[in-house]
Amino acid sequence: MKQQTRNREEIAAQVEELGIDYAYHGDWIWLFGIGPNPHKKCKCEECQEASRLRNAVKELGFKYKHREDHVNDDPEDQYFKDWNGRGSRWSHSCEKPTRFRRTKNKKKEEDNEEKSNIKERMAALSWD
Repeated sequence: MKQQTRNREEIAAQVEELGIDYAYHGDWIWLFGIGPNPHKKCKCEECQEASRLRNAVKELGFKYKHREDHVNDDPEDQYFKDWNGRGSRWSHSCEKPTRFRRTKNKKKEEDNEEKSNIKERMAALSWD
């Protein structure tokens, strides 16, 4: 799913409706308090609520950062006080464009096409 480009205030309003704490850092919105399920492979009410929040955030276009938490460590930033030293892994770039990344599968398809083109050229050059 591509990241959606939308107004930052519109996204913030939708996040507030979900009851999720958030903060800004530059053109980005970062969410707090959304983690994995408290129990592994559990169907309890607490785990289902955590899953519901994660799915709602994904629907809004937020992306999960798999590595370490993002922390705003710039005291000159006007939103620095909102972070309170917390880290976040869920982000939305709002109106800022994100770079294009090619997937591995597409590269494999291109390599296969190139190999088949080479085989065709070699067959045309053969003395048979």
